[in-house]
Amino acid sequence: MKAVLQFKDYHVVETIYKFDPYFEEDNVEEDNVEEDNVDIKPRILFKLSVNNDNNKEAIVGLGIEFGDIEMKNAPIYVKARVLGEFVINEMEQDLSEEQIIAFYKRNGVAILFPYLRSLVSDLTSKGSETPIIIPTMNVAAMVNKIKENFDE
Repeated sequence: MKAVLQFKDYHVVETIYKFDPYFEEDNVEEDNVEEDNVDIKPRILFKLSVNNDNNKEAIVGLGIEFGDIEMKNAPIYVKARVLGEFVINEMEQDLSEEQIIAFYKRNGVAILFPYLRSLVSDLTSKGSETPIIIPTMNVAAMVNKIKENFDE
């Protein structure tokens, strides 16, 4: 499968940063604590919208959410979402719709993830706390696990 993918642009569509400097871990429900640390596992948000007329244009949504929006089980809540615009300029062979979707998903996530990491670091650096730096991830493995949930 050889195709030329053009990354046209990206847009930040949502950022939320909440921090409670007076949060007390003693009040956290036991199910949400791991080894003396409050659990703030990230949840990856994803959406793919492909132009059904020609499959040559797509919008990929990628986001991350972690912490507790209610501030009851964690002192922090962060949600950030970006959209990327992509176009396939040429294809050397006819690809099935399934192959095209996999191509957009894999490459769109790989291209957008560094923008998302940077956005979260920048957003969380504006407070008085240490900025959160999302670690690099195996994008191929991440793509296989993510499901569409961007609008939740």
